[in-house]
Amino acid sequence: MRMAQKTGAWTLAQLDRLPDDGNKYELVDGELFVTPTPSPAHEAVAGELIWILLPYVKAKELGRLFFARAVVQQQGSQVEPDMMVRPATPALPHTWAEMPTPSLVVEILSRTTRQRDHEHKRAFYLSIGVAAFFFAALGEA
Repeated sequence: MRMAQKTGAWTLAQLDRLPDDGNKYELVDGELFVTPTPSPAHEAVAGELIWILLPYVKAKELGRLFFARAVVQQQGSQVEPDMMVRPATPALPHTWAEMPTPSLVVEILSRTTRQRDHEHKRAFYLSIGVAAFFFAALGEA
């Protein structure tokens, strides 16, 4: 009887070699997560949150709002929150690894991402010092 073999931990170098095929690839503590293209409901919620957050972030001078394809890369992990606020810097760094830690992270939860976002990604955000995070749940049956 053949037994499943445990693979080694993924690295950022391996993550960078994955195809640009429409999936979202994230790496948290060596574990690879693959998420397909977001649903229309997910993107509608994201759009509404952007309309709410952007004026507030600008008015309070909290930094810059990032979304869709912006990453957090620290401690050998890389994730793509649905949106985040990062403190403004005089000049934008050249790499994601050089960017300041987000002060706010927003994750839009779906049936397929709920557990990953609440457990793995939340623990990662806490470990790097994200001050606040918000989980918005889709109304899925």
